[in-house]
Amino acid sequence: GLMAKHYEVVVVECDTRICRVYPYRPIESATGRGGTDFRPPLKPDFLKAQQPDVIVYFTDGDGPAPTEPPTVPVVWAITENGKKPVPWGTEIALSEPEIGANVLNFGTNRGVLRFWRHMV
Repeated sequence: GLMAKHYEVVVVECDTRICRVYPYRPIESATGRGGTDFRPPLKPDFLKAQQPDVIVYFTDGDGPAPTEPPTVPVVWAITENGKKPVPWGTEIALSEPEIGANVLNFGTNRGVLRFWRHMV
């Protein structure tokens, strides 16, 4: 949500294939869930059609990926206990949201998604 306030964000829902592509909106449900193949959304033809400035891939990192990086910078947002699928790209690690009365600027029903960059 915060990123979409400042940039045009396109969501690509994919598992072993690209399922849906649409401008960002709050996600209520997602298609897929049948394994992961990182290659379809990183193919040159797809990237040429979408013309992204950067790709942020939210994943546990389990699945086949291209051996060579695309021409667009890739950020791997890796879930807890996940792993970066390839040596290229920048990795950030996601953690579970912190929820509670002691979380700065948030009430008991909201959380904060924390992430940090790992040096690669």
